Amino acid sequence: SGGIELGSAARLLKLKDFPPAADFAELLPKQHADWAAAIPFAAYTSRTGQLNLASALPHWSLPPDLGPKMYAAYGCIEETEPLD
Repeated sequence: SGGIELGSAARLLKLKDFPPAADFAELLPKQHADWAAAIPFAAYTSRTGQLNLASALPHWSLPPDLGPKMYAAYGCIEETEPLD
């Protein structure tokens, strides 16, 4: 589910593994271009980077999920007991 209800005051909302099945570059091309331009070490992190091992796999192999994937959570749980 999208969230966890914990009593009347606390609510946690989670978005995990987005997009679940689609390729981020195909689903949101503008955002992917912005993301790809902002990440460091392009030789390692770019899909076509010379030092990216996934880009050097044979064409017949099963390609890995190159992402990016988003995991986000929002909410607050009030502590009932102080942490030591």
